[in-house]
Amino acid sequence: MAPPPVRAWREHLNLTQDEVARRMGISQPAFAQQETVAKPRKATREKIAAAFGITANQLEL
Repeated sequence: MAPPPVRAWREHLNLTQDEVARRMGISQPAFAQQETVAKPRKATREKIAAAFGITANQLEL
């Protein structure tokens, strides 16, 4: 089974959960929880995409 898109992108970009969480202004445990969600809410997806430097559409399955 493939990892959720958020995790796959984070690993592709060689980022740690902590690095992404800091970019988003949230805690690492909070980001870890978001990473397991198969389809985060639109607002959350946009924040994660901004932290990754990609578009929100790229996080969709």
